[in-house]
Amino acid sequence: LTGGFGECSASGSLANGGVFRSADGGASWTRVLTGKVEDMAFVPGTNTAFATVQGTGVYKTTNGGATWTNSSTGMTATSGRVRLAIAPSNSQVMYVLNGSKLFKTTNGGTNWTSVNTSACEGQCTYNQALAVHPTDPNKILVGSIRFAVSTNGGTSLSYLTANWGTGQKVHQ
Repeated sequence: LTGGFGECSASGSLANGGVFRSADGGASWTRVLTGKVEDMAFVPGTNTAFATVQGTGVYKTTNGGATWTNSSTGMTATSGRVRLAIAPSNSQVMYVLNGSKLFKTTNGGTNWTSVNTSACEGQCTYNQALAVHPTDPNKILVGSIRFAVSTNGGTSLSYLTANWGTGQKVHQ
């Protein structure tokens, strides 16, 4: 499986985005999900994968990508960037960052709960990052203008730098 936004025309518009699947080792590919795919995450050792699609949310497959179902129950406003991260220590725990909203599921994407409505402090449709600690599913890293860490499943965030701009050497 592979996914993306699609191809860019000479005028700058995108077309033909989605998730593509090969059943013959990459000799041929079929689009199995349509839309601007931002992130994909796979549950190790299974045929389960998740993909985020701008404007429609999170999709789930349990058969290696042959079919997909919308798995966004409880999630609102999935326009713009939709970042996804699965907890390596518990594949039932996942997070989605969409704009300034942070959502969490503890049941493998069946239901999502809003845990923070101000999880992005700037450029929320441009340069977001999201990661879950390898052994603690409640410890996450959220990146926008500055990086922040949460130790309580995203409910509160502590920023790792005091400011951004001229005092920083690296832009996140």
